[in-house]
Amino acid sequence: MITVFSDITERKKNEEILKLSEKKLREANQAKDKFFSIIAHDLMNPFNALSGFTGLLIDSIRNCNTEEVLKYAQLIEYSSRRIYELLQNLLIWSRSQSGKIVFSPSRVHLAGLVSDSIEVLRSIALTKKMEIVTELDETLMLFVDRNMMETVIRNLVSNAIKFSEPESNVSIYVKSTDTDVEFCVVDTGIGMDEQQISELFSLNKKETVSHSRGGDAGIGLGLVLCHEFVTIHGGKIWAESEPGKGSRFYFTLPRNLHPEVALKD
Repeated sequence: MITVFSDITERKKNEEILKLSEKKLREANQAKDKFFSIIAHDLMNPFNALSGFTGLLIDSIRNCNTEEVLKYAQLIEYSSRRIYELLQNLLIWSRSQSGKIVFSPSRVHLAGLVSDSIEVLRSIALTKKMEIVTELDETLMLFVDRNMMETVIRNLVSNAIKFSEPESNVSIYVKSTDTDVEFCVVDTGIGMDEQQISELFSLNKKETVSHSRGGDAGIGLGLVLCHEFVTIHGGKIWAESEPGKGSRFYFTLPRNLHPEVALKD
């Protein structure tokens, strides 16, 4: 009789383990499907724009309209940058999920970090006649993983450019306290409602943002990476926004990430 009870208990344990494994497999497949949906959605728009603007560029060249040639060449560059940005995020995400990204913090100069992060975005901003404005303490030093933080800043500023009006500014503010350093990226874009804000940093969002000032769409994978990398640093990331009133994206980094390093000269 004791043997019978033991067999039943063992069988139930195995059944529970099997159910748990099946549940995890379903969740993994759902996450994979959502992941590919985001990638396909975010790639489709810049590729469509690239194709359309190339045709218009060819027509402008045939008509010897130099103004139109310059306009469409700039738009083609903008769409190409978007595709490159998504593929770059895809590569980083793939490496992070396979454990190939190692957290390697080092002493970093804040001004240089921000400058290097946004340098590649300046040509995109110029296409929309926009300016990237920074306000920060030039003497501040951080102890962070430089590659991760460049990815975070680049994605937040890139989204701000994408969803803002032409001829407007995107602003980056950085302030520090005894315990934290707070970054804030401000845009004058289309804004978001509470539902969109609640789903920003998850692959389980119902849909990507579908309307931007530039006609392209999606903020998908970039913000998921931002959340992951800020969390690895022990910080927090969030957004504040209202439809039609622009958005503010915040993230914090702890000043005491590494106790042996002074974060300010």
